[in-house]
Amino acid sequence: MSALSKVSFRVRLLLVRHAESELNVLPHILGGQHNHVPLTRKGVHQATLLGHRLKFDKIDFDHVYTSTAVRAKMTAKIALETAGLKEKTNVSHSETLLEQTQGEWEGKDRADVYTPE
Repeated sequence: MSALSKVSFRVRLLLVRHAESELNVLPHILGGQHNHVPLTRKGVHQATLLGHRLKFDKIDFDHVYTSTAVRAKMTAKIALETAGLKEKTNVSHSETLLEQTQGEWEGKDRADVYTPE
């Protein structure tokens, strides 16, 4: 048996959706990849609560990955700062984590886009 076969690795993956963004409160509008949209006050509060929960549960990260959307980066930043993890956590932002674009439908009213036909 090799030395590597005796080594066990523990991987813990925590998936978190971004906090409430300004487009989340406009459900009639197709948001898609509106990546410049910030968090609402409620979203900032949600991200802060997430940080308190991370701290309470003593959760630490080797690395945090977010999309390049403002709402995702803000959620991570606020949560990590609140948890006291910002200075010691590597954070990467990647476009590959963005949701799919809805093309020319983005920013339009759902009723005008999602028709019976």
